Amino acid sequence: MKTQIQISIIIPTYNRPKRLDGLLSSVCAKELDKIEIIVVDDCSTNENKNILRSIQKKYITSPIKFIWNEVNKGGGKTRNIGAAESSGEWIWFIDDDDLVTHETILNVVVFVTQKPKFSLLFLKCRIVDARNSNIITPQCVNLKEHFSKYGNQINTSCAIFSRSLYERLEGWDDKLVAGQDTDLFLRAAQLTDAELIPKCIVTFVLHDDMRITGNPKKQVIGKYQFLVKNWHLLSWRRRGRYVLTFVFLVPLLRRVVSR
Repeated sequence: MKTQIQISIIIPTYNRPKRLDGLLSSVCAKELDKIEIIVVDDCSTNENKNILRSIQKKYITSPIKFIWNEVNKGGGKTRNIGAAESSGEWIWFIDDDDLVTHETILNVVVFVTQKPKFSLLFLKCRIVDARNSNIITPQCVNLKEHFSKYGNQINTSCAIFSRSLYERLEGWDDKLVAGQDTDLFLRAAQLTDAELIPKCIVTFVLHDDMRITGNPKKQVIGKYQFLVKNWHLLSWRRRGRYVLTFVFLVPLLRRVVSR
């Protein structure tokens, strides 16, 4: 009898094969039941793609499916492609440079089989840099008001969506060149609050490697797109902050100052 898939883990990747390998080696420490893992390569360079194919061979006996975009499609569309190929009752998008332990995966599987009250689940986020480590516990109630005023405290890897919620949201907005996660969280908050999965943490490591949304020009454009699209959902304070960051080209200024 075929095992029913409870969780589909979607991992978009682009030119970071070593970090992807680190994530997969942790997630696939042992055979996993009731999950599937779908890695979508967003047209990495040939050199990195060759490394990825070697990684694929390492996990040939694990429940991992690799999808190869023939052209670069961006983070939002790449995640949508992975979700379209998935079959789990819950969808978990994990960035390739984040870390999730095998134990956390198992705890999440147990939690979703207990029929959570909400269609959106959050995990704590551990932010690690060269000097310290900080754990963020996301707010789970009154999300509509909270996200309208302040935005999301956590990144994509710390959220798990029921398939029904994901379909109601119609997936990621791939027209946005940056800030797709902020947009997705804001839209989800209009429909539901969330439930925190206890004893589960995703580790977010600050590093200097290429990031999917690391281009400051795209960040500025993405902020403008987000503001225009979601103006009616934002508080006047948050509107003001976005207008200021756009007018003063804050992402570009940060890049200049950091040099």
